[in-house]
Amino acid sequence: MLKTGKLVKSTTNNLGIGKIIQVQELSATIEYFGSITHRITKDIPLASLTAINKLSPQTRCYIYLEDQEKWLIGRIEMWDEDSNQYIVN
Repeated sequence: MLKTGKLVKSTTNNLGIGKIIQVQELSATIEYFGSITHRITKDIPLASLTAINKLSPQTRCYIYLEDQEKWLIGRIEMWDEDSNQYIVN
């Protein structure tokens, strides 16, 4: 089941992996992250979305620290099965 916060890929575009920010009856609003200052939002049919279970090592990631109003940039090192979290450098 696709829900808010899930990472997905669409067969209707070549924008790569995006994050579901809202789910409607037949579509979902997906946010694609190009950079800190460039994000694209698209409504995509649910039938064209595939869930991404795990990101590959060396995938660039951006983490926003709300309390500090600051972005951190890193790369996925690995998925830790014990903690159910990514290890990010």
